[in-house]
Amino acid sequence: MAVAGSYAYVADSSSGLRIIDVSNPAAPNEVDFYDTLGSANGVAVLGSYAYVADSYGGLDLIWTMLGEVHQLYLPIALRNN
Repeated sequence: MAVAGSYAYVADSSSGLRIIDVSNPAAPNEVDFYDTLGSANGVAVLGSYAYVADSYGGLDLIWTMLGEVHQLYLPIALRNN
């Protein structure tokens, strides 16, 4: 899980990436989601980008803006040569 501003980005295994508005901790609200091809195993957020570790393809790079999810690349496969 990663928190940026009022949003928590949750890698939710087979349910993909969940974006939760946590501006009111007593009433968190899911505002969007992104269904990864495999299991979402981890997430990091930097600026307007979410980097999701995906068991199927390696790394998904997702542009996020105010809870609206836009797919840039699916997947970006990272390999050691």
